[in-house]
Amino acid sequence: MNIWKRKLLAYLHDPPSKAVSIADHEEHARVLCRQAGFSDEEAQRFGQLFAKPSDWTASAADRLPFPGSQASGLRCAFDGVRNTFLHPLGPKTGSDEPLRLPFSGPFLSSDAARETDQVIQPVIAADQLEGIDEDKAWRARFFAHWRLWQRNAVERDYRFALLPADTRLPDHTVWSHMQVVSALDSCAAGTGRDAILRPAFLRFQLGRVQEFIAAARSTRDLWSGSYLLSWLMAAGLKALTAEIGPDSVIFPSLRNQPLFDLHWKKDLWDWIRCGDRTAWQSLGYQAGDRSLLTPNLNAV
Repeated sequence: MNIWKRKLLAYLHDPPSKAVSIADHEEHARVLCRQAGFSDEEAQRFGQLFAKPSDWTASAADRLPFPGSQASGLRCAFDGVRNTFLHPLGPKTGSDEPLRLPFSGPFLSSDAARETDQVIQPVIAADQLEGIDEDKAWRARFFAHWRLWQRNAVERDYRFALLPADTRLPDHTVWSHMQVVSALDSCAAGTGRDAILRPAFLRFQLGRVQEFIAAARSTRDLWSGSYLLSWLMAAGLKALTAEIGPDSVIFPSLRNQPLFDLHWKKDLWDWIRCGDRTAWQSLGYQAGDRSLLTPNLNAV
């Protein structure tokens, strides 16, 4: 199985609505796998085809070491109202109380949440991928899920932005967990429970930035120099993510990053169609969009 299929399986291991439908979330994940383009056999065996240690490691990085829920009885239902999402950066100013972000109301039913998962899942029609190299086809599927699924979900229902990965400690989103698992899975040797993670860390620096910016003699020079550095960073990140995926970049976060989106426009977003719009149209950029002219990628 190529790296992009593995990454997408790992990304789909938890459906976005898991927090409101934990009991049957694995069966729902299989439905989403089939919609994404996996065979029935691959969807049925998704739990054995991606590296389980990537899920365990991601969970350990984000959560307290809770005992097993079945043995300990430590369970917590999440509705976003009585049990709310907790801001990940800490308590209110001058207080020990966590900053809570409650929903305006709970989901009417877990079925409604699961239906939203399916309806807004960014599925690329098979005929769009005919004649395309298999690796590039699965890369397109992965990129579409990574970039568009959360956006589509939030446009339909803002509460999907704050659905937690763990109901007992709801201070990090399921979207964050899905991304960390898929990033770690691409570092795995083997599949299933016996996979071994072999991560590596790359630090890249483009500089010297301060001296370059300081040479500006006008506002135009200042903007041009900053934009050039951001453009070069986006170009480098595009080359890197073409090999290992945007989920593998720790800093800067690339989801919702306009310059990064722009670098993938011609090679990906212009020809992917999810529904009746291209991916680029779904991203919502307009002609002359100021966000595409803002040098906002850190260059060091």
